[in-house]
Amino acid sequence: MSTAKRLSFSFPGFSIEADPNFVACAFLDAARQASGASLQQAFVRDAHTPVIGEVWPGQGGIYLGPIKDEDGLTYHLVRATTDLKDNAAWGTSGEKLSGCDNKWHGLRNTQAMAEAGSEVAKTALELEIDGHQDFYIPALREAMLQYINAPKASKPELYWTSTQYDSYNAWCQSFDVGDSDIRSKDNTLRVCAVRRFLAN
Repeated sequence: MSTAKRLSFSFPGFSIEADPNFVACAFLDAARQASGASLQQAFVRDAHTPVIGEVWPGQGGIYLGPIKDEDGLTYHLVRATTDLKDNAAWGTSGEKLSGCDNKWHGLRNTQAMAEAGSEVAKTALELEIDGHQDFYIPALREAMLQYINAPKASKPELYWTSTQYDSYNAWCQSFDVGDSDIRSKDNTLRVCAVRRFLAN
């Protein structure tokens, strides 16, 4: 498969690599100026990695790009080609769930949601594509990466993330204007599923 130039963005606490064809320049420049972060071009060296925004055969969906996690390791993030749910509630407003506050680890959040009885979380964990059954609802940082790299992979609407904000609200991501915001957990929004695996 062909490879393409990537832009590498380093912000306080995290870094991402993005396909310049999908980058919203004004959004990223504002983020860079607000954080005082550095911006530099880089190349993806793995010749087997597809172009961001394309389906990765055998990996379960659309390649969203690499993401360096808080543990310092780099992962490849892949989104299922179809949405998990067209409209689903995150949970019960007023109920604080344990283990769902992580902005990086969507799998941990989704597992905690499922243990608390969330049907949409259970559906995500049961999803199997191309022999992979490690899908989950993306955490906030993972959803932000998808908007930066491949916004057209989702409908131009609000999607739930698996990141809880407080007892009454959870984080969601707009794939229309790109905002990350909070909504009451009993609102019904779209839900997608992603998986990730360590980059070589």
